[in-house]
Amino acid sequence: MYFLSWLSQLCRGLSRPIGRTAQPTWGSFSRSLALSSQRRIPEFNSFVARTNTCGELRSSHLGQEVTLCGWIQYRRQNIFLVLRDCHGLVQVVIPQDETAASVKKILCEAPLESVVQVSGTVISRPPGQENAKMPTGEIEIKVKTAELLNSCKKLPFEIKDFVKVLTSVI
Repeated sequence: MYFLSWLSQLCRGLSRPIGRTAQPTWGSFSRSLALSSQRRIPEFNSFVARTNTCGELRSSHLGQEVTLCGWIQYRRQNIFLVLRDCHGLVQVVIPQDETAASVKKILCEAPLESVVQVSGTVISRPPGQENAKMPTGEIEIKVKTAELLNSCKKLPFEIKDFVKVLTSVI
């Protein structure tokens, strides 16, 4: 019974605007939770910095500047990276020049399954290197900036279909 009373007070406190603002703010009950009574509820998610999802990019996007967020699924030779989100996969080209050393360091040292945000240009893959098995197989992202959003601990095995895991690993 106490829980229901507490829950109803919480709901009333969070939904009641305070002062002369049209935006909802944290109510009086939240003050007892050590939150400021004037703290505003954010209007948007702070992770909407991406312009596109990984799976939606196609050759029609060539030349566009994009920002993507996703998990590092696979890295090849510290040149290519496969970035994954809930919409699909896209190949990312890690810059090799000296001017982008910090970007290369972030993308090459981040463990697999870490969450990154990359910004760059959509370019077509070189002739003969298209991947017909991927919907985004005709394009790749030439990275200009990268940010590690969340690092993952090093996994005890790679998450791939062809890797067979023994129970002794787990």
